Amino acid sequence: MVTLNATQTLVFYDGACPLCGAEANWLRRKDGAGRLNLIDIAAPSFDARVWPVSLADMNSALHARLPDGRWLKGLAATRHIYRAIGCGWMMAFTGWPLLASLFDWAYAGFARNRVPLSTRLGMRHCTDDACRITHQPTPRKPNARLNLGAAQLRFLIASGTGFIGGALTRRLIAEGHRVTLVTRNPRRAMKQFGGAARCIPIAATLSPAEYFDVVVNLAGAPVVGLPWTRARKKKLLDSRILPTEDLLRYAERAQVRPRVWIQASAIGYYGQTATNIDETTAAGVSDFASGLCHRWEARAQTCSALGIRYVALRFGLVMGRSGGSFPPLLLGLKLGAGSVIGSGRQFVSWIHIEDALGVIAHAVRDTKFEGAINAVAPESVSYREFMREAGAVTHRPVWLRIPEQVLRKLLGEMAIMLVEGPCVLPGKLRTLHHEFRFRTLRAALADLT
Repeated sequence: MVTLNATQTLVFYDGACPLCGAEANWLRRKDGAGRLNLIDIAAPSFDARVWPVSLADMNSALHARLPDGRWLKGLAATRHIYRAIGCGWMMAFTGWPLLASLFDWAYAGFARNRVPLSTRLGMRHCTDDACRITHQPTPRKPNARLNLGAAQLRFLIASGTGFIGGALTRRLIAEGHRVTLVTRNPRRAMKQFGGAARCIPIAATLSPAEYFDVVVNLAGAPVVGLPWTRARKKKLLDSRILPTEDLLRYAERAQVRPRVWIQASAIGYYGQTATNIDETTAAGVSDFASGLCHRWEARAQTCSALGIRYVALRFGLVMGRSGGSFPPLLLGLKLGAGSVIGSGRQFVSWIHIEDALGVIAHAVRDTKFEGAINAVAPESVSYREFMREAGAVTHRPVWLRIPEQVLRKLLGEMAIMLVEGPCVLPGKLRTLHHEFRFRTLRAALADLT
């Protein structure tokens, strides 16, 4: 018997398909606000007769019933479901004009062959809602304890529920540190971390008497996703500048100011065509993304005038299993749809999520960390090399190519983030003798797959 909730989207998935069941489990974990009600149409208790959609139709494609009673299926349903859990950007590209029909065709093929594909991937039928891999996975390095230089610190984190912020918050909580999150949805954040983190909507609610050792500013909507319309550009800028100003107002009022401010930024600061550059390279504004980074860093850097040590971490592509752009790329590879974007000669400067957290920890404990620091691994590769390594690790072909002209026509200015990419070096991290756990792309990919 399905319990109906007027605010939930009902998701009808095939639990007999290992890939479908695995995705359903992932959706449950990401759905901290309880916006989804996942229903297994392969369960013995499921009765399709009570629904206006036949079981045959449900078996042909994923179906979703929206709170207002409308029904969606296939990729349209998938895009709605991902938007409901705050991950809409991960599937937005499947609805882009001209590409939408191609992805609909590919989805129909996947739906028809989902069980054989799961078998080829070494997965068994889901009989216990677990969908485990039958082959022995590559041993992964256990997570190392963060070396923060103190047993217990107080952290004030803006946007601690996203990919990097969520990983950092979970690790800090597990290691006994005190975390306060500034987030748009405190209730959902409380649920996400089991009540172990204090969650507030704005830093303005903090008393001047409250003290934090570290401020970590990770706020900002994803740059890659929807096209950069005028409204989208304003949202991207506001999502960074407004939370930064909120944190600065707290820092100005604080009776005892934080010791260090760790500011997230991106290698897009240097522009998308820069090659073999480190922190000493002069970089002007060359496109919207670089201008976004320049304005964000400039606003945050004013904390230095308050006597706070300022560190701007310019992240490359952060790779992890639980978020970011790597999981959908990996899924595409495993489904045999690995592709090279554009010429493939653009660079990918990357960093494993464990090393990203390690750099943040190093910045907390080491007073030599100051100013801009490139948070990238020592090995930068072309996109073609990146996909070749990913295909080798996953034992899947990379045979598709998405022409640069198509992306530029569909995405306009935002296409630059996909068809171009700077080659960035971790100059200061080398000087400061930072130790990477994953120095090569092959090692990072083997750990993540």
